[in-house]
Amino acid sequence: MNAQNLPPEILEHISLFIECRPQISRCARVCRAWHATFIRSLFYKIDVQSLSCTEKKYPTGAVLGRYCHLIRSVNFQRHFPPDYLELGRQLGSIPPTTAWQLLLQKCQLFSLIISQPHTSFSGFGSLATLISNHASTLTEIQISFHDKSVPIITHFWNEIAQCTQLQRLTIRKGSVIGSEAEAFTQACSTPTTLEIYGMSLLGGLGVDGLKWPRVKRLCCSNLLNAPAVRFVKAVISRCSNLKFLYWSMDMHGDAMRTFSEYLAANTWPLLDSLHFRSDSYLQDSELFRVLDTLTKPLVLLRAPRSDFSTLSFNSMRGRGFFTSIRDLNLNRCLGVTSAMIQEILSSCPLLEVCFLGRIRISDIICGKPWICGRMRNLCINIDVDSAVNDPDFIEQQHKVFKQLSVMKLVEKLAINHEKTDIQSTRTLDLRLESGLGLLTGFSQLKEFWFKGDQRMTLEDVHWLANNFKRLRHLSGRLHVDEEILKPLKNVLTERGISVYDGN
Repeated sequence: MNAQNLPPEILEHISLFIECRPQISRCARVCRAWHATFIRSLFYKIDVQSLSCTEKKYPTGAVLGRYCHLIRSVNFQRHFPPDYLELGRQLGSIPPTTAWQLLLQKCQLFSLIISQPHTSFSGFGSLATLISNHASTLTEIQISFHDKSVPIITHFWNEIAQCTQLQRLTIRKGSVIGSEAEAFTQACSTPTTLEIYGMSLLGGLGVDGLKWPRVKRLCCSNLLNAPAVRFVKAVISRCSNLKFLYWSMDMHGDAMRTFSEYLAANTWPLLDSLHFRSDSYLQDSELFRVLDTLTKPLVLLRAPRSDFSTLSFNSMRGRGFFTSIRDLNLNRCLGVTSAMIQEILSSCPLLEVCFLGRIRISDIICGKPWICGRMRNLCINIDVDSAVNDPDFIEQQHKVFKQLSVMKLVEKLAINHEKTDIQSTRTLDLRLESGLGLLTGFSQLKEFWFKGDQRMTLEDVHWLANNFKRLRHLSGRLHVDEEILKPLKNVLTERGISVYDGN
């Protein structure tokens, strides 16, 4: 079949895998049939960046006017481009900013991203009107302020509160003053996902009597003053349908007791996902209390750098969370042993994302078969130090590769990713003779990370490039000899695979 005669649905599927806008633009110019499909991908999302950002180009005002009906997402950064404002001249005597709004009324906007406006930014009124015009279709609004002292217009929040289909509202930095309290509170109760980062509140915000049943996913981080912290603590107790909570504030002392009391009182009967930022430093006993009071099977747990250890591990095992967990991040948790990691990988069939610590090769080859066939992102440290001088080392590595081979959907694999002070000094020998060929089913792999010196041959590297067809990045040193290393890297870079070896 001639490529120009491919059915539209196949062309549309192909366009999903092209991330480079210049390539999409070239495809749109092949023929009329291709143009009709690829032009939609080209204008689906528009990034309007500041004039200093030269790495990306946004369409001119004239081009935007022609294809505005295809736009679904707009990302403004700091300003309206002058040529966009000049669109007003094309519509007679209508003021430029009004003309811009009329133009965008023709599109069905789903996503609006406003990045880093300065105090001199003159587009707030137009953006508020833009939100109002698309209140029935907008599902995502992100507002990222350049500085925490940037004033926020009350009318802005009133318009957001009218977005009946809003799924995600993200607020980064900025200040809310008392006169904006009611509008801000109403806006925050509108989305199903609310993300607040780096906010400060100048005065109290009353939430008494309010219920926030729409909010199912709440993320709070780097709140800048005590009123902001009190506001968020009051909010989480009123989100009766909360399923996901990201918490980065101090979880010790009174705050931790209050949090545990909320759990014990079944404040969030649907909560099944918990993310604690790495600076929370939760103790094993604190995590145990949290896990032991959850009423829903745990789907996601991210507690990096915590003291997760025997108590928490036994709680997860005893409550059957191994059969429900999909996303687990225990990176740099020194209490997680190699035996625990082996049991997790052989007991959690639904795992898709997993960040763990060091696992010894002896635990892998003597343990039960791994059953995490849905894994898409795995970062662990496979420790082979104790087995390097073993005469059965090659056979042992084959067994490790066989365990890894069950993850046929994996997209990112890191087998030795930590800093040198806590990682194995050697990782798997990535050669065909050591068992690399057992990973032939890794057709979805995009990123491959490892540390330590390798001694790969041209045959090994050609096999890797031919079998990992979607591989785009490899981080690791392919060979200890610099003269041998260069041609090996060339094989991969010629296939469009970026290689980082630390040099």
